[in-house]
Amino acid sequence: MDVLTVENLSVSFYRPEGEIEAVKNVSFSLREGEILAIMGETGCGKSVLCKSILKLLPDIAKRKTGHIYVRGEEITDYSEKQMQKLRGSFFSMVFQNPMTALHPCMSVGEQIAEAVRLRQPKLTKKERLQKAAELMELVGLDHPAERAKQYPAQLSGGMAQRCVIAIALAAEPVVLFADEATTALDVTVQAQILELFLELRKKMGMSILLITHSPGVAARTADRVALMKDGELTGIGDVEEIFEKQLKKCRTPYFDFYLFHNVFEGNIDAYLDPKYGILEYLLKQKENGRIRHLGFSAHGSVEVIRRFLDACGEHMEFCQLQLNYMDWHFQNAQEKAALIQKAGIPIWVMEPLRGGRLVKASEEMTGVMK
Repeated sequence: MDVLTVENLSVSFYRPEGEIEAVKNVSFSLREGEILAIMGETGCGKSVLCKSILKLLPDIAKRKTGHIYVRGEEITDYSEKQMQKLRGSFFSMVFQNPMTALHPCMSVGEQIAEAVRLRQPKLTKKERLQKAAELMELVGLDHPAERAKQYPAQLSGGMAQRCVIAIALAAEPVVLFADEATTALDVTVQAQILELFLELRKKMGMSILLITHSPGVAARTADRVALMKDGELTGIGDVEEIFEKQLKKCRTPYFDFYLFHNVFEGNIDAYLDPKYGILEYLLKQKENGRIRHLGFSAHGSVEVIRRFLDACGEHMEFCQLQLNYMDWHFQNAQEKAALIQKAGIPIWVMEPLRGGRLVKASEEMTGVMK
């Protein structure tokens, strides 16, 4: 049975300089107990699509066409009061940056308990805090009673994301929207959060709409994958159907240049497995001129990067290290850089203080560049 159906949904933003079409004639359905990944590059309209369903868009955004159904009942024209009843009880959302999603001046236990109060207002404060501790244990946080007293700044990124997920689960939703829920986390924690989603689906029977730009996340977690490009769904199907047939046959030109964003999320084998044909597809796209450059992000362990370079190094034109200057001495960054330099691949570093743009790594920063 379909718990969520979207038909011909189009959403535009209206700014003084003109109309921006963010979502164009999108149709899909989400089955009961299913994980559906909406996969596409940054800015293709994935998050706008989710927020359109939840009616969380700013005033400058308008739905032009389309219908939204929840278990067969149309909610397209629901009022804000009606949507408030759906959000939490039926829908819930995990946002991509846990540190901005959590209130810095409230303990995480209080924030989870507040979400419980909205769902079960008759519970006493003690009962709400007990329920919050149970939710923290459910999402894999150790010593929940002690953790509940801590503030977001006292938690690691992975712990904070688990707290955000606990808040989303407080109302026992039927459909969970996970918007790039692993993007801000390190490699090991990303894999743990993905495993958590699979466990929660099994324990609670919920459906999950997983928003991601990573083929690795989609291949590892989803039952079905929908490809999104420039506001449109360009293909939808089972994981194997998408990776083996659609991508392999080059039906969908995906990026002007391609970066292996999350190749090291514990899922490198999916990228190197010829069954999926991901590298083969990308090389063919480059040969056809649809992809200009091919690169990768060095997020994993030294051993994983060595494996990747052995298999794909000859095809890589650049490497991106998403590290701040002060982080350079952590995460074995210098050892990674030495491996990449030995393979003859230029290194670029993401510098947040310069607007997040990529700059070529300096000799002083890497300690190994010549």
